Amino acid sequence: MVIKMKSLRIIYNYILFLLKIRKILPKEIVLLVKIHENGEKLTEIKSTSKLLIGSNLLDNVLRKSTHECLLKSSESLPSDYTLLLLDAFRSKERQKESWQREYKIVSEQNSGLSKTEIDRLTSLRVSAAGGSGHQTGGAVDVTLLFKGKEVDMGGSYLEFNSKTFTFSSGLTETQKGNRQILFSAMEKGGFKNFPAEWWHYSYGDRMWAAYSKKFRCFYGPIENL
Repeated sequence: MVIKMKSLRIIYNYILFLLKIRKILPKEIVLLVKIHENGEKLTEIKSTSKLLIGSNLLDNVLRKSTHECLLKSSESLPSDYTLLLLDAFRSKERQKESWQREYKIVSEQNSGLSKTEIDRLTSLRVSAAGGSGHQTGGAVDVTLLFKGKEVDMGGSYLEFNSKTFTFSSGLTETQKGNRQILFSAMEKGGFKNFPAEWWHYSYGDRMWAAYSKKFRCFYGPIENL
């Protein structure tokens, strides 16, 4: 009965997504995407006049095709705009560290909740090791610069609140415009946005496939190659 109720909930939430009432796909739908790994290697990310690498970026690599898509996205930006890369590939170990850090924060903020519920809330902020698109080398976190200065996106990178969703309500017209410029440029490069995070875009991984209405992807976790 529990399994049946869970399945019905997933189907119900998927229908809400198709009707554009729900903003994000159920996680279970994303996990249904089959991985047909193409074996493409990681390559060093090159900065250009339209693509800059953030000073805090730890692993300066992406899959070769994802890097090409990123360059294409940056070149499609309007004059005086530059793409700033905040994060790219993450190892399994670094993803695990991110999970543990967020789990601690969520636990401290919700001390009365069960471990299961804390796990669920943590997963809304960061994927567990093995489940992040960043570990495939096909996901990036990005923002915009205008004449060398970061633009107002309505919230800081990794700041989780009611305005974290890409097309949140409550944004100013300027903030909406900035997010739309980023969204349009990334889509032109071949990326798909994770609607719950304005900064997260992916290419070739399960999330990219699910939001592209595809049943298979070609990037899995790098550790599995």
